[in-house]
Amino acid sequence: MMKKKFSIGLFCVLLLALFHSAGAQQVRPLILIEEKTNIWNKTTQHTWTYAEFLSASSEERTFNTGNEFRFEFLLKNTNDSSSIPRNFRVDLATNLNNPTWTFLDTSKKDTTWTIWDKPSEHDMKELKIILEGYVPDPVSEVTEPYFQYVEELLGIQEREIFVTINVTDGTRVIQELTNDFQLNATNTDLTSYVQDTKEVTIDRSSALFNEHFENGEETCAALSDLRAKIIELAEQGHPGWAYDISKCLQSFDESTETLVPTVPPIDCERCEEECCAPCPSILYIIIGLIVGVVPGIFVGKIMGKTHGPYINLDDQIKKINTIRKRIQEIREDESKRKIELIGPETELRDLGRRLESINSDLNQEGIE
Repeated sequence: MMKKKFSIGLFCVLLLALFHSAGAQQVRPLILIEEKTNIWNKTTQHTWTYAEFLSASSEERTFNTGNEFRFEFLLKNTNDSSSIPRNFRVDLATNLNNPTWTFLDTSKKDTTWTIWDKPSEHDMKELKIILEGYVPDPVSEVTEPYFQYVEELLGIQEREIFVTINVTDGTRVIQELTNDFQLNATNTDLTSYVQDTKEVTIDRSSALFNEHFENGEETCAALSDLRAKIIELAEQGHPGWAYDISKCLQSFDESTETLVPTVPPIDCERCEEECCAPCPSILYIIIGLIVGVVPGIFVGKIMGKTHGPYINLDDQIKKINTIRKRIQEIREDESKRKIELIGPETELRDLGRRLESINSDLNQEGIE
């Protein structure tokens, strides 16, 4: 009998606690007045209301490092102070550089601040919160394929800037008043390099492969996939490497017209029954752009032994060796290892040996 009474009593206590928790959760004391909340880019002198800023595109809400901003948030108290729990407060946070918060007659230079934590402040019908600060550098934490175990790996990419105003009870969030507010940081160099990387074309090489190779579509698809991965590399935090590799790809594309040798005209009078160009042997050239998250290896079959000149493979070998040396420098420099790409040196070395072997065979064989 005692156990039964104890169980009933425990159930009642838990039920009352649940009702109390639910009641506390339902209290939503503040609302953000969007039409009276203003955002001012002091660098460009552009201003928005909160509603206008939310309706702007992501590109219009992306700003350069160093732009100075001023935010004026106006909150309205919709409850009587007696219905607001005493432990309710407003927590402020931002990742702007050199932020300064102002509430009532007090200012605080810090990324976080707690206000509205006094009973007298719960009586206020309106709360005006001012924040001033600067757009930070677009350096943020990134995830590197094959290096997911490395924590706090930094990359250069558009960085999300947050300004949060939350009503909390000290342990959990009751209201997220700016949960839909977002702007981004960038800089002119980042924008330029990413754009230049995206503008790299593979039109000439695609036309060449489609016209001359049996597996032209597959080779073109590999080239297209490589280009997409280079762009992805730029957008995911490594625009410098992506730009560097894209220049190699662009150079390759521009030089493809020299890959097919010129075949001299054939004296058809010497052909008694049919007239055709001599059938060339096949020369395989493997061009590897293997750096960090871009294992972009594509294979092109180039028409080989004819009366015209062969493509000179030395340039390709020099490019690979240059990339290999660059990777070695990063391996030896601890300061760079955290923020730059670590490339697969072994694969590059093997690829270089393969190309050197091909070049050596060509030199021994000679050109007819």
